[in-house]
Amino acid sequence: MKSFSEYLSEVHGGSDSPIPFKHLLPKKIYHALNRLLHKDKYKAAIKLKHTIHRKYPDYSEAKVLRLVSDFTHIKLKELKAILNRKTRYEDI
Repeated sequence: MKSFSEYLSEVHGGSDSPIPFKHLLPKKIYHALNRLLHKDKYKAAIKLKHTIHRKYPDYSEAKVLRLVSDFTHIKLKELKAILNRKTRYEDI
């Protein structure tokens, strides 16, 4: 069985630099904090998507998502999960 310090060195890549606090948090708490920190960015992305759809109704859904993703710097997979109400609060 490995010691805790050996495990941390494997997870952290073996470097001697200190481990960020966020890597020590449980996954659900880390995810909840991320959502809380980025909620304004996510709201802006949703609002931008609706605005583009209203202004340019002939644009396809994929094109609108790429535009919003590029403008807000949110990954496309994450943006799709945010826009889907069923997966909005699950891990991405």
